[in-house]
Amino acid sequence: MDVQRALFLILFVACLPACSSIKYPEEAARFVNGEPQAVEIVRPDAERWTLPNGLQVLYVKDDELPIVSGTLFVPGGTFNETNHQLGVVSAMGAMMRIGGTKKLSPEALDRRLRELAAEMSAGFGQEYGTMSFNALSPDFEEVMMIFRDMVTDPRFDEDRLDVLKTQTLDGIRRRKDDPGTIASVTVEYLLSKKSPYGGVLESRDIRKIDRLALLRAHREFVRPDGATLVVIGDIERDEVEPIVARAFAKWVPRGSMLPSPKAPPAAAPPGFYFVEGDFNQANIYLVLPGPERFTPDRPAIRLLNNIIGDGLDSRLSKHIRADLGLAYTVYGVVIPGYERGQTTLYIQTKSESTYQALSKAVEEIHRIQNEPPPQQELQTMKQSAQASFVFRFTSPEQVYERMVVLDMTNYPEDWDETYIPKTLAVTPEEVSEAARRWWRTSEFRVVVVGSKEAIDLVKTQVANNPEFSNFPMTVLKFDEIPRGKI
Repeated sequence: MDVQRALFLILFVACLPACSSIKYPEEAARFVNGEPQAVEIVRPDAERWTLPNGLQVLYVKDDELPIVSGTLFVPGGTFNETNHQLGVVSAMGAMMRIGGTKKLSPEALDRRLRELAAEMSAGFGQEYGTMSFNALSPDFEEVMMIFRDMVTDPRFDEDRLDVLKTQTLDGIRRRKDDPGTIASVTVEYLLSKKSPYGGVLESRDIRKIDRLALLRAHREFVRPDGATLVVIGDIERDEVEPIVARAFAKWVPRGSMLPSPKAPPAAAPPGFYFVEGDFNQANIYLVLPGPERFTPDRPAIRLLNNIIGDGLDSRLSKHIRADLGLAYTVYGVVIPGYERGQTTLYIQTKSESTYQALSKAVEEIHRIQNEPPPQQELQTMKQSAQASFVFRFTSPEQVYERMVVLDMTNYPEDWDETYIPKTLAVTPEEVSEAARRWWRTSEFRVVVVGSKEAIDLVKTQVANNPEFSNFPMTVLKFDEIPRGKI
């Protein structure tokens, strides 16, 4: 790396906080204090075009720094896997970057990107994949060609794959040593079993992933059909358009989209699920299936989360953690999701406080269900929701990448424009109604991971609690996943 390039990188990193804070200062600051008001989302001018293979390109000129960034979004993710593919799509996404390209070995790819002071990444989430690059503007053409090779011709180097698998297997083996991990994996298994929705993998799932499986997944998932490339930076469209066209000219479309994901499996029945171990603390989850993402009461859910259990200012944190000293960590949220979301209350506490912490947390749930929050508390949470929402739009990258993701995941076109007005219109009664609808305590799956003392205490005390006394109790074993009658 030459001295001039190194000096630029030092200055670039040093100015990042200041640069990011001055993108839209008046838009970001005006909602932090004062009365809530409608949000006006400012989008810089963007240009669009489509390549013959169907790849859409969205370009925004931003000359604040001499850099160019790009992100390719492709529809389809781990939700589109079959039960026989579990883990393959995630591994394929990671290996696209770390496994080299057809032209460059992994080591050569790493070295050349360092020389260019460029970065690349790739990965797949539940519903879409992303491949990204950042480069200095003068190097755009070379970096774009390397990026093209990463996207369309990954090497999937077998030595790098072995390293990735070894690291993943090591993480799976260590699950049983951490009570928090045991609890969270058990929750996922109870709600979604071993399916694309749960993401619970065993060693055998990882061992069977090989290079051929990655190549097949790449051919199936990485396609121009429905894909969008967002390019933002200090470069003219006249330069971007021919380079992108040349880079992806031979990327062949499949002519169809991936099939829709299958419906999530049925959750395990309500009840208590215990995993005993030699632990000093107890980890408790109270969970049940939650709403799908477009539920009409989503604005009320957001405010409910803020009030009851999302953050240090929430009721659960203030009462259970601060006032009573019954929890090291406590939170409770309703999370809308694709097809089905999740309602979760989590408590980490001392073994001797296990049942008391659980029962006091449930009391807080009942309080918000039966007593609508005061207007002042609700107003404060509306302001908080609004302030955090505005900071999603502080750079062109955030604005347009978010827009692409919302479109790819089938959100309504006016989702962002209407979200805050709908949130500001929520009444106290609607918050309580959302709590009654989604915090159905009679349907809780209660996971308790702790010592024999903690579990025996819960079993004894629950017998005297009419709300839970009829819940079945199941003792599970845990190695890599929970084992038992589920």
